Amino acid sequence: MAAKEPLRITRLHSLLVKKLGDSAEKYRFASEVEIGDELYLAERNSSKVKKVRVTKTETIELYDAYAPVTYEGTIIVDGFVTSCYGTYKHENMHLLLTPLRWWYKLFESHYNIRNMMIKQMEF
Repeated sequence: MAAKEPLRITRLHSLLVKKLGDSAEKYRFASEVEIGDELYLAERNSSKVKKVRVTKTETIELYDAYAPVTYEGTIIVDGFVTSCYGTYKHENMHLLLTPLRWWYKLFESHYNIRNMMIKQMEF
């Protein structure tokens, strides 16, 4: 299964990658992705993901990048499973933001936080 569109992500954002020879996937900075690595592509209208092999990489200049934070710490970008966190490793940021996620979970019904977050993501 190939992606219809290329993934466009900053070099300091993380995404789920399985390197050739690795036994398991892990979050890596986009700058570490090489030809031959496998990324995880979300199937449309499904909760399934498929591995796709990177066949080309190039650096381009774009503007208006966004980095929303979700409760799970992951988001689908151009169909690919990516991290919400840029600049720092996914695992470290997810651990650091644990109190914030607990706060959301604790008060989501009172403030209807989940609905606010979903509405923001729809625009």
